[in-house]
Amino acid sequence: MVMVPKFYGLPKVHKPACPLRPIVASRGSITYNTAKYVANILSPLVGKSSTHLKNSEELVNKLSQFKLSPSECLVSYDVTALFTSVPVEESLVIVKDLLTADDTLDSRTDLNPQQVTDLLSTCLKITYFIYDGKYYIQREGAAMGSPVSPIIANLFMENFEEKAITSFHTPPRYFGRYVDDTMVIIERS
Repeated sequence: MVMVPKFYGLPKVHKPACPLRPIVASRGSITYNTAKYVANILSPLVGKSSTHLKNSEELVNKLSQFKLSPSECLVSYDVTALFTSVPVEESLVIVKDLLTADDTLDSRTDLNPQQVTDLLSTCLKITYFIYDGKYYIQREGAAMGSPVSPIIANLFMENFEEKAITSFHTPPRYFGRYVDDTMVIIERS
């Protein structure tokens, strides 16, 4: 039986005023199984950048290797509404390029890069949900609650960071990100 995705909010108890994290429960929806399948194909592509962190323990281990000079500072950045801010069209181009360059793709699926990208597009663009008895469409970004959204957010951010870091006049000594939290060691100036 196909279920209509339902919108709800999870409180962010660690933040002032306890704002809600928007979630669209997509389990049982028409795209859920496809999103899981595509997520399994794409997940090996995540984490190949130098900025990717697997977890907070890895961050602590990395940061313990550094001693800040007087001219440096440690800065933390938080991406606001990461999943819903991910540009879908740009992300599809990034994913297709990664799949085209992936020489292990055929070990995970019989589909070619365009077919996988087409399935991903369907999952990212069919984003309807119900809230308070009314139907809505999410017009931008990846839906919180889809199995493929964390992967797309990570792949987009890894691509974005690579471009940003290589454009710095003085690159940061360290740049690491776990999901939407970034730690950077950078010159104060």
